Amino acid sequence: KVEVSLNLILSCLDKNPKAQKELYQKLLPTMMAICRRYLWNKNETQDVLQESFISLFKSLKQYDINKASFKTWVSRITINVCLAFNKGSTKKERPPKIRVIIA
Repeated sequence: KVEVSLNLILSCLDKNPKAQKELYQKLLPTMMAICRRYLWNKNETQDVLQESFISLFKSLKQYDINKASFKTWVSRITINVCLAFNKGSTKKERPPKIRVIIA
């Protein structure tokens, strides 16, 4: 379970490197699991995970505690980055379609 205090979020907004590192370490397992579930090309997990964290830190000031839990908000950001990555991937990177030919 991801538990992030409001004080930690506020410290991250104040650009506190220790708070940012702590938030990163708390969220890493959850965000990694989402990336592994959503990505067609598993070799790209680290890149997409990094993009997800960049997006999260850039939009942290937009988080509204009244609209969703922090975990839900972080999950949505991560899923959106994964979906955008998959959409931009070439067809060669997507899993092959299996065709069944019955003779």
